[in-house]
Amino acid sequence: MTFDGKRIDGKAQHLITADGIAYVPENRRLFPRLSVRDNLRLGSYMYRGEADRDAPLALVFKLFPRLSERLEQRAETLSGGEQQMLAIGRALMTRPRLLMLDEPSQGIMPKLVDEIFAAVKRIRDEGMTVLIVEQRMAECLDIADRAYILQTGRVLMQGTAADIKAIRMCGRRIWGCDDCGVAARADVILRCEPSSASLEGWMRQRCLRPILRGAQERVRTSG
Repeated sequence: MTFDGKRIDGKAQHLITADGIAYVPENRRLFPRLSVRDNLRLGSYMYRGEADRDAPLALVFKLFPRLSERLEQRAETLSGGEQQMLAIGRALMTRPRLLMLDEPSQGIMPKLVDEIFAAVKRIRDEGMTVLIVEQRMAECLDIADRAYILQTGRVLMQGTAADIKAIRMCGRRIWGCDDCGVAARADVILRCEPSSASLEGWMRQRCLRPILRGAQERVRTSG
């Protein structure tokens, strides 16, 4: 496995973080008895000897203003959505070039989910690469550049987010199927390279073939 042309498989985790990769795990994995301030400062531990150690706080508070209001509050007392904001903020304190998010909407009320996805879009707009594994397909496709659709560990479709969104719309509005066989639990992984050949093959297998079979059935029945 390589990042920026360098091998990182087998590398110590703190060295991978130093290379510019930050990971926000599923279920946040915060230090529950520490304050919001201390959780954020732990993210900048690599810069503990530098005068600008807390410089990323400006971006964190810009994205998540409510964290600035809860700096002395213990992480375990925050709501699920606020804990996710804190987990993302802690990752941003490492000054990453690649931010990886695992199921950021899990266990969060819908209103805060919208805030988190809006923040992810702003992070992307700041020029940072974002990789998300997520079940909420529609929201991800709204902010993604590229996507893979997975089901039970198998790649069903890959391509630009715009192409995949168009296929979903066709499946629902024209052919009357639910995402043309893509389960609602399918994962969306953002910023992956597209493959037009795979996309065309997926459409033939999941969309065109059922239509042809249906037409053949109607011909046989009418005959």
